[in-house]
Amino acid sequence: MARLIEGSATMRVNDALEEDEVAEGYILTCQGVPDTDSITVRYE
Repeated sequence: MARLIEGSATMRVNDALEEDEVAEGYILTCQGVPDTDSITVRYE
């Protein structure tokens, strides 16, 4: 799990994160597909 800092990504499947975590910008990097040319994530 990481927080998306810059850019955007879509998760193919989300069986682990709650809606509020997604709203705060968290993504599952194993399921994330970038929607922009460049993204920045921070692992916490």
